[in-house]
Amino acid sequence: MKLGRSACFATLVAFSAWFAACSSDTTTGSGDGGPDSSSGGSGGGSGGKAGSGGSGASAGKAGAGGSTGGAAGAAGSAGKAGAAGAAGSAGSPSVDGGNDGGLPSIKITSPANGATINIPAGGDPDVPVAFTVANFVLKDAGSTGCPAGSCGHVHLLIDGASCNDNTTPTAIKPYNNFGFMSPINAGFDYCPMEAGMHTVTLELRNNDHSALKPPVTDSIKVTIVLGGDGGAGDAGPTKDGG
Repeated sequence: MKLGRSACFATLVAFSAWFAACSSDTTTGSGDGGPDSSSGGSGGGSGGKAGSGGSGASAGKAGAGGSTGGAAGAAGSAGKAGAAGAAGSAGSPSVDGGNDGGLPSIKITSPANGATINIPAGGDPDVPVAFTVANFVLKDAGSTGCPAGSCGHVHLLIDGASCNDNTTPTAIKPYNNFGFMSPINAGFDYCPMEAGMHTVTLELRNNDHSALKPPVTDSIKVTIVLGGDGGAGDAGPTKDGG
C-alpha cells in the first residue's frame, strides 16, 4: 500500500476528497512488482580504506663479508733487492772500446797518480801504463776502416816531448811510445834524466797519428827511483815498435 489509513484520516480535515484519496491505497499499479515488492537497493557501499599492512618481522642485518679467498688474496710484499755483486777486475780494453754515446775519453788506471816507482840497478826502465778508453775504437796505426775522431790509437808522452823516442835521429817519433792495447810501456831511458819526477800523458790519436780536435788526454805524475829494491818498473815488457 502506498498510504496508511492514519495518513488518510489526517488529510480529511484539509481536503474534501477523502474517499478518493483513501481508496487508492488498495489499487495495484500496472507493472508493479506485486504487493509488498521492494525497490532494488542502492548500489553497494563504498569500499573501505585499505587496512595498514601488518608489521612484518624486522629485516636481519647483513652478515659481515668473508675474508678474501687465497687466489684473490692481497699481493705479497715485494722482496728486498739483493745486494750488488762485487765489481769484476778490469780487463784490457777491447779494440772497440766502450761506448755510452758520449765524447771520446781516456783514463790512466795504473800507476796511481803520485806513485814512486823503484827500478833496480840494471833493471828494465820500461814502466807499464794501463788505461781504459770510452767512445773510441782502438786499432793499430794505419788500419783500414778507422774514421778520424772515433777510431785510432794511443800516444804515450813523458814530460811533453822531452822523452820522445829519438833512437832514429833522422826520423824522431812524436811520442815516447804508442799502442792500441793496455798497457803501453813508458820508456824512461829516453829521458835526459831518468830518475826523478816525471809527468806521464796518454793521448788519443787518429789513425794517421794526428791529434783529435779537441785533444783527448789524461796525465799522472810519478817519481822514478833508480837502484831501489824493485817495484813497478822491474822486469816490465819491452816497448812497442813504431
